[in-house]
Amino acid sequence: SMFKGLRQNGATLYSYHHLLYGYAKSKSPERAQDFLEWWQSEKSDPRPTTMSFNIVLHALTRSDHSNAVKRSLRLFQSMEQRDDVSYTTLISTLCKLRPSKAIEAIESVIERAWDEIPVEAYFVSRVLYSVASVDDRNAVQLAERIVQKAASKKITSIEVYNGLIHCWAKSKHRGAAKRVREILEI
Repeated sequence: SMFKGLRQNGATLYSYHHLLYGYAKSKSPERAQDFLEWWQSEKSDPRPTTMSFNIVLHALTRSDHSNAVKRSLRLFQSMEQRDDVSYTTLISTLCKLRPSKAIEAIESVIERAWDEIPVEAYFVSRVLYSVASVDDRNAVQLAERIVQKAASKKITSIEVYNGLIHCWAKSKHRGAAKRVREILEI
């Protein structure tokens, strides 16, 4: 295999991650994913980590390939452990779907995140900035639901409200300016 020399030369986790980053930067997400699959099949140390998977997820997010979303979903589902980066990266990828499908898929993934990882304000704000990129009037309703759920869990901060303001500002919604003024009065 093309990667065997890495292990024989004492490659470290750092070495493998740099190879993944190289593929990601060169817009070769398929090669990054191929390497990750090879690495997983090897039974030697170092083992892939959550960060390893996140690097490949990020490469797929940046990809223009038509199958990038499907590949991201499969990779995400294969992960033993996920973190806030895994979730926000997948959500960024889902924004590429047709708007109505994107809203539905993002909402489903966020619901899973609430149950699986410790959710903090920074995570919520990053999700909101991604939601703002979905070109659909319903994106602001999703953003509002996310903020309501965050508030019910005592997750409130200026970052969260700035994310919500950003969603409204990008929404082209007739009532956007009025809603932003309301948010600023909270």
